[in-house]
Amino acid sequence: MVLIGLIVGCALVVLIYWLLTHGDFQFQRHQYIEADSNEIYKEIVNLATWPSWCVWRSYEPDADIQLDYFDSQSISASYLIIESNKISETRIQRQSEDEVEQIISFSISSPGHYYNDFLIYAHLTQRTHNTLITFDVEGNVPFIKRHKLQKHLSNIALDLELSLIALKHRVERKKKHTSEIKFELIGCQKLETLDAVTRPFEVTEQSISHVMEIGFHDLFTALGPENPPTGACFAIYNKADLLSHHFSGTLGVPIQHLTDCNLHPKCIRLSSHYLQLRYQGPYKYLYLAWRFISVQARLNGYRYNHSEPAIELYEVGPKDADEEDLFITILSLPIKS
Repeated sequence: MVLIGLIVGCALVVLIYWLLTHGDFQFQRHQYIEADSNEIYKEIVNLATWPSWCVWRSYEPDADIQLDYFDSQSISASYLIIESNKISETRIQRQSEDEVEQIISFSISSPGHYYNDFLIYAHLTQRTHNTLITFDVEGNVPFIKRHKLQKHLSNIALDLELSLIALKHRVERKKKHTSEIKFELIGCQKLETLDAVTRPFEVTEQSISHVMEIGFHDLFTALGPENPPTGACFAIYNKADLLSHHFSGTLGVPIQHLTDCNLHPKCIRLSSHYLQLRYQGPYKYLYLAWRFISVQARLNGYRYNHSEPAIELYEVGPKDADEEDLFITILSLPIKS
């Protein structure tokens, strides 16, 4: 009777799991590129160009590349393999193409990054001054991974956004000067103590950049011109949930020897080791930089330390550079030593 009860209980758990979770998904990602749709179509349909802009090669620039062609007469590669020394290889295969309608479909297999394969239907729409690229994405996750569907979707979506931004830069730089977003892995180190005046922040529905702008403005106003910062400003994240858009933590301005000011510096001690990434680009893409460093941590065998805060150090910002493409931010991800 006990065994039968266990079997029935397990069956009920599986049934409830099946009823409450979903495995199939569909979503879209878009990008506008200032170029003719025919030019962009040639970039996308030929997999030989993908290593120059797809994110899976960006994660591992030294990975080996293999290209296959449908036949000896083909001028466009139809199969791309990115061979990794650290995780399973990524395979991209062109499934179909329609040059008249400018629609191309691809299958993506990357078990090192995602729970299952997925399909991309790329559709180009010529507009007056630019071309709209639409990626229609569809797939599913294994039954046992259904509870992680949102994480699976988030990872795919962020990687496609990174790829589309890189494609935009590759195409547009042929006709005009554009700055690409850049990532440079600095390495792992233990951060020093920070002496700064601080202000808490929390974001739920507002724009995070707007909240931070107001917070730093209030700090600088309170400090006054007599107390210039002695280093780069920073944000310490105690909570950062991209899916629910909930962020909270502390904004800080490094300062020493305050004069005529009601603010009081705090000594912030950071006890964790951190993996650091130098990101050059607009603040609006910082969430993509966090995706990049989290992948680098996993590829290099580091484990995320959830008990310690993540940090953004604004090395070059609006006061130092006129163009946001030149902003430099140091991202520090806490890892277990």
